[in-house]
Amino acid sequence: MLIIPFKTNAQNLEQFIHSAGDAQTVLLPEGEIFIDRKVIVRGKKNLTIKGNNTKIVSTFDPRTGFDTYKGVFDFSECSGLKLQNITFDTDKAVNAAGEIVAVDIQKNTFDVKMYEGCVLDGNQTVLAINSMDAEGSPDYILVSSSKIEYEILTDGVVRIYCGEELQKGLKQIPPGEQVCFRFGLGGYFTLKNAALTFNNCTDTVLEDITVYSSPGYMLAVFPRCENFTLKRYRVRCPPHSKRLMASNVDAIHVMGLTGKLVVEDCLFEGLGDDAVNIHSTAGYITEIHPDRIKAVNRRFSIPLEHDWCQKGDIIAVYGRDFLQKGLITVKDFKDDYIYTENMEGVIEEGDVIGNTAFCAETEVISCEIKNSRARALLLQTENIRVENCRFFGISLPAILLAPDMIKWHEVSPVKNALIKNCRFEKCAFTNLKESQMAAISVKVSHAEDKLYPAGVHKNIVICNNRFVNVPGADVYIGSSDGVKIFKNRTDSGTPLRIQLQNCKNCTIT
Repeated sequence: MLIIPFKTNAQNLEQFIHSAGDAQTVLLPEGEIFIDRKVIVRGKKNLTIKGNNTKIVSTFDPRTGFDTYKGVFDFSECSGLKLQNITFDTDKAVNAAGEIVAVDIQKNTFDVKMYEGCVLDGNQTVLAINSMDAEGSPDYILVSSSKIEYEILTDGVVRIYCGEELQKGLKQIPPGEQVCFRFGLGGYFTLKNAALTFNNCTDTVLEDITVYSSPGYMLAVFPRCENFTLKRYRVRCPPHSKRLMASNVDAIHVMGLTGKLVVEDCLFEGLGDDAVNIHSTAGYITEIHPDRIKAVNRRFSIPLEHDWCQKGDIIAVYGRDFLQKGLITVKDFKDDYIYTENMEGVIEEGDVIGNTAFCAETEVISCEIKNSRARALLLQTENIRVENCRFFGISLPAILLAPDMIKWHEVSPVKNALIKNCRFEKCAFTNLKESQMAAISVKVSHAEDKLYPAGVHKNIVICNNRFVNVPGADVYIGSSDGVKIFKNRTDSGTPLRIQLQNCKNCTIT
């Protein structure tokens, strides 16, 4: 065991970990460790990094947000890695909260009395605002993802000047409405800024991890990782804190995992986006040759990731109707070209492709997810099991099974999903005008309501779940082949409200 002395920083911690041999445990000191940049860890085998009532505090600048955040750990080319018993926090708050105490519709302003311990004093850039009800659930009465102007008044009151996004909700604000001010957001090009990043790591395990403050994405898994397990991973605001969000964006963002993802006995409370988002990048075919094809990331018109595929991978090909129409076996991937061992089906320019190697089997077991601004689980993969979970106050569908090849350019369609013994309370409760809003939603894009043929998704089973205080449909399923829904119940004892569109081979009891 390698024991780290108490007085340490990012550079010293990196050196200590670098000196550790295979199958060694690095024991972190008790107390707080302050980190001003990512600790780089490369090529370790069976390394364990273990805390001892350890809190790692990373540097965050609320004026510049997640774009300049340096993170905590960057792991690459590691196998058998374990992180245990560590708490993560930031030196400055990543968001703040208060209660609306006055509204001026004529001047398009509202005043907020900041909660104790929450600060908005001119040293923060407000990049997003979300109103929340008394239970801390984002209700979409006030919502903005644009930079906000504010004025500091007296006695902890701040005046917010509303742009077009916020003006729409001013007349609807109920008494006691709460507001969360987010000082960080995230996007495709800032994924690398996540507090914990993993590249080409195999058999990674995180146990007994607590996150009190995350400026953007907390954890990002990049290609080509294999097998990732999280047990007792808790993302929540510190006890007694008046803040309303623990993470400004996703708690777990996976965009290139092979093998299996396990999320077990975890807690996610107060999220600016999803608790778990698993997908991989969709490719868009721009050239076809006898021995190779070229595909790009059409969302940004940039090349696919360096590790998007490798020899032996099977690439699924989808037409404009999202139905699979072909398969490609990879011989090589270089210079933006996928060299083919074999091509089956009719493959054309403009088709969308996805690497089936990244359809990681996914289990979410015995987890609690509360008060997420987006979904709880956004799952774009195959062989899914969600069991014994509790969802509360999720603004949009608690579980969304939906690739989005149109806007976000993510795959894959879902095959073989089981949702069992879960409780859905106050989910998909906002007044957003999506016709396919439901506590469980199976769609062909994240937001678009366009219909596609049956067979995009296959084999969906929903059983033994309870739905409580869900204002709209309990379950929406579209474009699926093979649906079984049985032994579910609602709080009122009324039949489950189910919407099926363009589905076949369905059994509902």
